[in-house]
Amino acid sequence: MIIITVPASFDEIARDLTIESAKLAGLTRVTLIEEPLAAFYSWLIKNEGHWRDFVKPDELILVCDVGGGTTDFTLISLKEVDGGPRFERIAVGDHLILGGDNIDFALARQVETSSGKKKQLLHRDRWKALCHQCRQAKENIFNNLAESVRITVMGEGSGLISGTVSGELNRKNIEKTILDGFFPIVN
Repeated sequence: MIIITVPASFDEIARDLTIESAKLAGLTRVTLIEEPLAAFYSWLIKNEGHWRDFVKPDELILVCDVGGGTTDFTLISLKEVDGGPRFERIAVGDHLILGGDNIDFALARQVETSSGKKKQLLHRDRWKALCHQCRQAKENIFNNLAESVRITVMGEGSGLISGTVSGELNRKNIEKTILDGFFPIVN
């Protein structure tokens, strides 16, 4: 059996097209699982011997799946049924058009404006390079591969040096950008 994860926001048409694509690729016996549920199952497997330390019957588990372009929410309940645990998905939120790409763009704007130079409009290729470097830095820092990362995108033509955009990203300023800018604390 082959398991393919799909966004929780996929409608029936998107699910059918995914299965059709899998068949065209020669894959048979395909099962689709929504990404938030797949993340939850992965957590259960990782914590197989001690998940009960984290969740008790009648408690709710909120799974937040921040993908590249969307964020999906799934609410899961733990019930005791016939003397054993049973997890049940009780709600799926509407997906938000907010994801890792948005965070990368925000980090790129932060680097762009932190250089202290007057705001310059980066051409498409330089903007893409800046966003790509910010994404790599974010992933390396959150995967504990680096404490901080220097981002540098060289200028062009006669502004090769003066048009250079650079800045430093570290865990603290990335978390501040994400938590204050995207997930602020609210009442």
